[in-house]
Amino acid sequence: MKKSLLLFTFLILFLTGCGYTNFASGPVTTETESIPIETDITEGAIEIHFGVGTLHLSGETNDFFSGSFTSNDELLFPNVNYKTVKNKATLLLKPQKTKVKGNVKNEWNVAFTNQLPLSFKLNLGVGENNLTFDNLYLKDLSVHTGVGETIIDLSNVENNHFNVDVNSGVGSTKLLFSENHAVVVDVRKGIGSVSANGFVVEENRYKTNIKSDNIINVTISQGVGEVILVTK
Repeated sequence: MKKSLLLFTFLILFLTGCGYTNFASGPVTTETESIPIETDITEGAIEIHFGVGTLHLSGETNDFFSGSFTSNDELLFPNVNYKTVKNKATLLLKPQKTKVKGNVKNEWNVAFTNQLPLSFKLNLGVGENNLTFDNLYLKDLSVHTGVGETIIDLSNVENNHFNVDVNSGVGSTKLLFSENHAVVVDVRKGIGSVSANGFVVEENRYKTNIKSDNIINVTISQGVGEVILVTK
């Protein structure tokens, strides 16, 4: 246990201290972006690369996408790359740089439509991530966490049949589900603990007691730190 704790501490210090070589020291400013829904679009694919700071994601917009971005380094604001192919809209949010050091202020608040089925691919860095998918219709979800705390709230999603893939990095990863949904979670153990409230445990598989043909299938590749599973 002591060895695991020491390794966890070392990785936190190493990953948060190495590679972040650009100093951020400018004034704090805020930018906003939005993209309306096109009438012929029937689905969307979202990809987000987030380097450092705090990310808030929700499903509370009448647009396809809306966001506000606050930072003291304009290079941490995302480039917004949006395009449509036939009836599918794709959106890529990626900052001009992801590596910083110093007194960094960087906060993204992004929201997406609940009128279309969406797939998400999220690559997260260092910081705090609050990902709430309330009322969204998910096709699939992929989350790669970095260093810090990540909360993935799927308790109020619009549908209950999709796949979730989570690669947890260093820190805490918490997933919340509805107690009324059939959920199966397979965990590939790393270094750290797994706690589950509202699940039946079968070795490295965690299942809710709901019987249904519609299942949320989750695969978690655990890194270093804790994985928390909760139903509510």
